[in-house]
Amino acid sequence: MNRVNWTDEYSVGVSKLDEQHQMIVTMINKLSANHEDGHQYEPDQEILSKMVEYAELHLKYEEMLMKKHGYPDFDQHKESHGDFIIALEHFSKDVVSGNKYKLSPLILEFLVDWWTNHILEEDMKFKPFFQEKGIS
Repeated sequence: MNRVNWTDEYSVGVSKLDEQHQMIVTMINKLSANHEDGHQYEPDQEILSKMVEYAELHLKYEEMLMKKHGYPDFDQHKESHGDFIIALEHFSKDVVSGNKYKLSPLILEFLVDWWTNHILEEDMKFKPFFQEKGIS
């Protein structure tokens, strides 16, 4: 199924961001495990609601860090965060409102793909910037 196996290749070199990324990966993996187990233990909407809340906090922190230190691609990076939050909130509303009782495998695939691609492609762009600033 759709899971993320955290490895050092996902590290952006800023410990707090890495910890937050790992937490979101854990939540995605929990949704995937919940799907595999037939949704026996916890409703998807509870996991997804926690994930939306945590992702918003993380992305705001990441944006604050980029803005504070003058990251040159801040606006573009922030826009990609906004798109992700809109998608997450849409999925969450569908599940909570009863339009869908469970997340589909396609949504899980989206979460895994977006998150891993975002870290490996977008977040890695700021890794040398933060290293140069001495932020770890």
